[in-house]
Amino acid sequence: MTDTIPDFADLFSKRRIAVAGDVMLDRFIHGAVKRISPEAPIPVLLKRDERIMLGGAGNVARNIVALGGTAILIGAVGDDMAGRELKAQIAREPHIEDDTMVIAGAVTTEKIRYVSQQQLLRVDFEQGPGAQALDALDAGLVQRLADYDLLVLSDYAKGALSRVEPMIQAARAIGMPVLVDPKGHRYLRYRGASLVTPNRNEMQDAVGRWDS
Repeated sequence: MTDTIPDFADLFSKRRIAVAGDVMLDRFIHGAVKRISPEAPIPVLLKRDERIMLGGAGNVARNIVALGGTAILIGAVGDDMAGRELKAQIAREPHIEDDTMVIAGAVTTEKIRYVSQQQLLRVDFEQGPGAQALDALDAGLVQRLADYDLLVLSDYAKGALSRVEPMIQAARAIGMPVLVDPKGHRYLRYRGASLVTPNRNEMQDAVGRWDS
């Protein structure tokens, strides 16, 4: 008797999956390097093209859609150019619902990568959400939990999940499964989650190295 491989399209189709966490904008600037700068010993990148895509929790939402589900993206962005570009990217995704809130004065998390055959440099812009933004995120999530089938918490340590414990408790109180993509070593704050999915490095941060 052989094991049956589940059809992920069937598992995810018609499911409304909330993805809460650190939403960010990924920007890739591609070009060619043909000389070294006379100002400093660094390569000069002649820009050829630019690509923008959803990063962080936004990329998780895109993966859910690729598996046949509908994703509701929950997070905070700033009232800045990167925030407007990020929301425009969400609007282009027909199966991602935008539940991100715009916070005046905040800085949208953005990663800019300069690439010529290989990545030359990455520039990060980030500023964690303040207490007012976290209050609004918590209240909005709890208010709409009944609209979802599953809660995915996507933690990139940028601050949106600073208060992850009450989010997990609220979801489990109504019997909703909670999946966590973790960050850092403080795993006790994920207590109550149905599933936590660290990679090897994230697991070592939490429990230390192992021999086998």
